[in-house]
Amino acid sequence: MDKLIESLAELNRSDRGTISPDESRVIVGSPYLHRLACPRFVTTSVVSEPAFPYNWSNTPADTPEKIRDLWHSAIASEPDHEADKENVVVVLLTTRLIPFGWSRISLGTINESNAHPREIIRPVIAGAAYGFVMIHNHPSGDPSPSRADEATTRRIVEAANLLQIRLIDHLIIGAPAPGRSDYYSFREAGIIT
Repeated sequence: MDKLIESLAELNRSDRGTISPDESRVIVGSPYLHRLACPRFVTTSVVSEPAFPYNWSNTPADTPEKIRDLWHSAIASEPDHEADKENVVVVLLTTRLIPFGWSRISLGTINESNAHPREIIRPVIAGAAYGFVMIHNHPSGDPSPSRADEATTRRIVEAANLLQIRLIDHLIIGAPAPGRSDYYSFREAGIIT
């Protein structure tokens, strides 16, 4: 990872500002793509091949259940995932809603996370994504949205619409319990249309 970051930093300092096909294969093949702090390098040429190190290259993220499964298989399974804190994540999607990368926007506390619309939309634009899914967890296990969750989602919907970027859904991940789902979908609730 250090060598990859070092190479990208050097490229960032150079006047080239572009990545050759060989360099893009190195980056695309990296399981660390989602962690790069160099959004300039997440371009169409870089993500033209699936960058997900998981078996998601042909599975559209078009239902809350698939998005939840993506969270558990690709994001919550990462060694640096902190399940006892709120994690806000953006998953980048192709026109066929196939995930090709993700970015952790915020790592919060046990009961809140700070995520400004600018920070949420940034990797979507930098990655030249058609659309995105926003996901965050509630460490308490209760996926019910707070007023802040609802307000933030409405702001993201406005920002995405203004930029003509498709927000597919915002999922809150909790824990299964009798009588309730282990997730809350803002699309299913009608807040995202």
